[in-house]
Amino acid sequence: MEIASLSDFVTWQQSVWLAADVIKLTQRTSLGRHFWACDQLRRAALSMPSNIAGVLKARRLARSPNAFAPQTHPDKPRR
Repeated sequence: MEIASLSDFVTWQQSVWLAADVIKLTQRTSLGRHFWACDQLRRAALSMPSNIAGVLKARRLARSPNAFAPQTHPDKPRR
């Protein structure tokens, strides 16, 4: 099954919802005293959807015929 976009991937959707819930939870004033813990929780929650997107992108690139070709900027000609 090919995934057309990240929004079609249920695991990514759920990780985004979880990240939003963690951010809302850590913004409560009662947790404000523990800034370092809240910051760590937010960064961990936000890394999940980002990591999922990175894996999907890597898999998609690995399946393409030029996956290991050197990447060049579209405006710069290849030498």
